[in-house]
Formats: sequence, C-alpha cells, structure tokens
Amino acid sequence: YDRSIAAYNKLLIKNKRNIKIISRIAEIYYENGDLAKSFEFYKKITILSPASENARVAYLNMGNILDDAERYDEAIDAYHKALIIDPKDDSAHYNLGIAYKHAGKYELAVESWRNASRINPDKPDPLLALSKYYYENNHFDFAMDEYQRLLRRWPDLQEAHFILATIYYKKNLLDYSKEEYKRVVEINNNNDFARKAYINLGIIALKSKKDKIKGIEKAMSYIQKALLLKPGDAEALFSMGLVYMEKDMLDKAIDTFHQSILSTRDSRLIADAYNHIGKCYYNQARYRKALQSFTMGLKEEPTFEEIRLNRRVAMQAYEESLQKN
Repeated sequence: YDRSIAAYNKLLIKNKRNIKIISRIAEIYYENGDLAKSFEFYKKITILSPASENARVAYLNMGNILDDAERYDEAIDAYHKALIIDPKDDSAHYNLGIAYKHAGKYELAVESWRNASRINPDKPDPLLALSKYYYENNHFDFAMDEYQRLLRRWPDLQEAHFILATIYYKKNLLDYSKEEYKRVVEINNNNDFARKAYINLGIIALKSKKDKIKGIEKAMSYIQKALLLKPGDAEALFSMGLVYMEKDMLDKAIDTFHQSILSTRDSRLIADAYNHIGKCYYNQARYRKALQSFTMGLKEEPTFEEIRLNRRVAMQAYEESLQKN
C-alpha cells in the first residue's frame, strides 16, 4: 500500500494533471480505508475534468464517503452531480436512495430506488432496499407485495425469504411463514439467516394446535439445529426455555433462561427471560422467587407492561401465601 502510494505520487509530480494517476491514487486510498485522503483526490478529479466519466465515478465515491460520515445532504448533492453527467447511472440512483433514507426523505428514497430499478431491471438491490424500507417502517402489506414480486424474479434471495417469512409470522399466517423459513434453510443451512430461521421454525412448531406433543419435539429439533450453528446463542437458549416450559420441565426451563441471560446484553431479551423465569416459579407456587424475577425483568425494561402485570399477580399471590402461613 505505502509503496504503491509512493510510486504514484512520484509519477504525479511530473504529471500533475494526469487524471488516470489521480484516479488510481484515490482508489488506493479508498480501498485501504483512508477516506479523507481518498476524498481529496476524488475532488481533484472533479475540478480538473468536471464533466468526464472519471468525474462521475469520483462524485459517486465522494457521495459514499459523505454518506458514511453522516453528511447526508452533501452526499445527496454529490450523487446529483454524478447524475448530471450520466442520468442513467443506476448505481447513483440507488445510492441516492440510501442517502435520502438516511436523511429522512423517504418519498425521495423510494422514487430513487424505483428509478434505479427501471434503468437496470436486472439488479435486485434497489428493490431489496425498497422492500426493506417498507418492512422496517411497519408497512407490512406493501413490504409483502414487494418481496413477493422480488422473489418471483430472484427466487434464491435468502434474506428476502427470511423477511417475507417474518412478515407472514407477524400477520399470523403461520403456514406461509413456516414454508418461507424452510426455504431460507434450503438456500443455505449454515449461516445466520439459517440459525434464525431454525429458531423461528421452533417457535411456530410450539404453536401447533394439531398435535402438541409432536409440535414440541419438532420445536426442540429445530432449536438444537440453531444451537449447533451457534453454541450458546441467547435467542436459541431462550426458545429452548420455552420448549421446556411446554414440556412442564420448569426447573430445566429456569436454568436455560438463566443461560440465555448470561449470553446476551440485549435488555429486552434479558427482561423477557426474567419474565419467563418468573412464570415458571409462579407455576411452581414459589411466589417470592417469581416476584424477584419479575422485579429483575422490570429493572432491565421498566416499560415492559406484561412483566408489570405479572409482578402484580405474583405480589398478590405472595401476600396471600404469607397470610395463610
């Protein structure tokens, strides 16, 4: 890296206006993460050759650097300058959409992604960005339509199948959700999407109304597969705790929920684990321990309403048990 930069800078001394040399120096800095230096050389290109193909690429990369630096309005301006040089630059339209999204200008982001997709219909990235935007903002019907349309053209997009499965789950369309999660695993059964899909398949199996015993065994099998992919995974351990609760193995469930607490810093997951530990203790009529667990959950997430209600019930049961004694 250092030798390359030194060599090109020597060339630049004799060829100060050579765009190819300046472009190569900018690329080397960009590839090696020295974004300030990279930006400096890309800017030189736009001054020396303002309407060229090299300037278009420079504006595009300057936009990326500015977006990463959270200077969104400046990034938007850089992408617009790239589009003045080539209005059909689908990459500029796509990245412009990302910058608009970061700047909170969502309608313009959607328009930019649609423009990128119209210009280059063979790239799924703009439609993925559009679908994900709808999903992240809880526009589930729009997101569902977009993901379905996307997957008709690109059936092996694992992330798209995973999010579509999650949308179906949120809409309580469990059979559709299950099929999509299975497709996630079929595409690649050895990555993080597969791990999460196994966990969610386990949760769906627990909800089975046809055969509860078979559903519990399926759930355990799926979650064990998730734990093989990532031993000690907090989400998988939490889900295994739910399985043990369904099997009425409450001590085992309590121990597994505690393991999930030790494996994460996610306050919501920790709070929910304490919530379920409290439920286990309550079902064992160990009301003092239940009360302590619900209290620990509320310390993690004071606005977790279910824990607040459970704590009130446990408090009442604990007070009644003291009166009996």
